[in-house]
Amino acid sequence: MPFETGIKYEWYAHARPRFEIHSAFEAPKVVLGIFMNKPTYAYDEEGYFPNNAQFCIGRADPFLVGVLNSPCAWWFLTQTCTDLQNGYLQALLIYQESIPIPPASDVQRASIERIVRASVYLTKSTMTNKKSGVSYDPLILAYWERVLNGLVYELYFPEEVHGAGLRLFDLVEQAKLPDINTIPEAKRLQTLREKFEDLSDSKHPLRIALDKLQTLDTVRIIEGKT
Repeated sequence: MPFETGIKYEWYAHARPRFEIHSAFEAPKVVLGIFMNKPTYAYDEEGYFPNNAQFCIGRADPFLVGVLNSPCAWWFLTQTCTDLQNGYLQALLIYQESIPIPPASDVQRASIERIVRASVYLTKSTMTNKKSGVSYDPLILAYWERVLNGLVYELYFPEEVHGAGLRLFDLVEQAKLPDINTIPEAKRLQTLREKFEDLSDSKHPLRIALDKLQTLDTVRIIEGKT
């Protein structure tokens, strides 16, 4: 029903809305859907109001959305949610609330948040360039997501990852990934492109570590490669 204020709005809210909860929607949050065929958690800093096919996690941050969009969290949902047709899951809130979030140090959280913010920027840039017909860089986004997933694996399975001689967080720190918020808008894409060309080189230690990560049994099970 519309808000009962005497003012005509062009959108609708739940019945008996409480105006005091507006600030919760307008604050940074993670938006999550009910029906998914892959992780589709979105980080919203622009104050969108989702419909009734979505949930929100208030007081959330980029670290949380990075973990939720990982293969680890998705594997958990595939084991607990109702399996629908064509690969879709009915990810009810009770199941999504049960996703275990691994502990992380402040440095680890900062590394993940930096990559998430770069990924959000690249996603928006890709969508804009698709509409305009201008060439874009999907490989950069895919590689950033690969690095992000590697870090999340290290959080969930430190013994397995470290036992294989892999220290992905250390390598990311050494790589000095750029903070998208400190780069002028006109230079952001070029900066990310240059960093991608460096880090994705087959001889770069981070690329080598990410390739080796894919050989671990735990990773292969989660990603369905066994």
